[in-house]
Amino acid sequence: MSFDWAEYLCLAKHLRYRATQKDGGEADLRSAISRAYYAAFCIAKNHLASEGHDIPKRDTHKYVADQFKWDCERRGIGLELDRLRGYRQKADYDNVFSDAGDKVAFVIEGADEVITEIRRL
Repeated sequence: MSFDWAEYLCLAKHLRYRATQKDGGEADLRSAISRAYYAAFCIAKNHLASEGHDIPKRDTHKYVADQFKWDCERRGIGLELDRLRGYRQKADYDNVFSDAGDKVAFVIEGADEVITEIRRL
């Protein structure tokens, strides 16, 4: 059975909630941002593959967002994936991400919107 990538969005919401239940919770916040992005990204990537796109192994994240941006009717999906990826990169790689608590809701909401839009296609 194929993995349902939307489960990552559910996990992101759980991690965000858990972060509010303890002091700090930065690891939970960062993980929530990362998982929310990957939920949207993997659903977008699989959608493109189902349309017959040959997904490259290199620069995959850019390729997926670009395919949506180049289509006027789906441009918003690509732009949102780019924004979410920027936050995911900060969450996964930056030693200091002082506004992770402020950004987590934005990322979860954005990922949810991307997934909803893709499911409407």
